[in-house]
Amino acid sequence: MTPPAMFITVDGTRHDIVTPFDGADHATIKGEMKQCPKCRACDMFGVRGKGVRIAPDDRAYEADGYTACCGAYLGIIRVEPSTIFGLREDEAVLYGRVRVY
Repeated sequence: MTPPAMFITVDGTRHDIVTPFDGADHATIKGEMKQCPKCRACDMFGVRGKGVRIAPDDRAYEADGYTACCGAYLGIIRVEPSTIFGLREDEAVLYGRVRVY
């Protein structure tokens, strides 16, 4: 199974993100953005999400992305897992009541 696509949109530009290790409380931005654009105080800064929700297109989870160093708002984090019927339907099947017919 392929890992879900994860990225953050900062000022209209998409940046891929990765979790540095299993269980990490943050993600890091891959590519040219190596320093916090807000405080410029740290290298390889982390990004944390708050307010996880299903995206309006029902194909991804979204969260507001904040820097781990200074807590400044960066943009929207989007994670696109594999789904056939959409995330709302997937969650209803996974977390809904068991039905016996």
